[in-house]
Amino acid sequence: MKTQRKSWQNFTSRFNHTCQIPVTHLLLLRYATEVDIDFVRKAVRSIGRLAIKVEPAADSCIKTLLGLIETKVSYVVPEAIIVIKDIFRRYPGKYEGIIPTLCEHLDALEEPEAKAAMIWIVGQFADKIDNADELLDDLLYTFKEDPVEVRSADLFVYDETESHNLCRYNLHC
Repeated sequence: MKTQRKSWQNFTSRFNHTCQIPVTHLLLLRYATEVDIDFVRKAVRSIGRLAIKVEPAADSCIKTLLGLIETKVSYVVPEAIIVIKDIFRRYPGKYEGIIPTLCEHLDALEEPEAKAAMIWIVGQFADKIDNADELLDDLLYTFKEDPVEVRSADLFVYDETESHNLCRYNLHC
């Protein structure tokens, strides 16, 4: 365990060297399939940070994150969705084609931060998602019981159609 943490610190300190991007990416993918849950979460978040900080690596990182989502591992899917939200913010309009894949995994979002990220994604891209109002309805079904970080994500949903009205309705329940 200590060896893993020490190698993690050494690894992340070399994060920005462009010549090491392919190796970095492969190591992160390997780390993202480990058994230590916290270590895996850090690896998935690092894949997202690599995509955000090093634009040439972004496409490859997105493919890796989608592959990790397809594993349907309960602690990997939420982390991947959280970092993909940040990638959407860093590269507006570039990766919108992956939204249907993300929407297929709503049932895996038990963690508040992941649920808040997905609410932001659906709200931000509601005009590009055919059933955005239904998805938001599913996500906001437990609004009153959700933690504050999920409820506050609702404030960022922007759309002038039914999904906006749905959000406004849920905020006033």
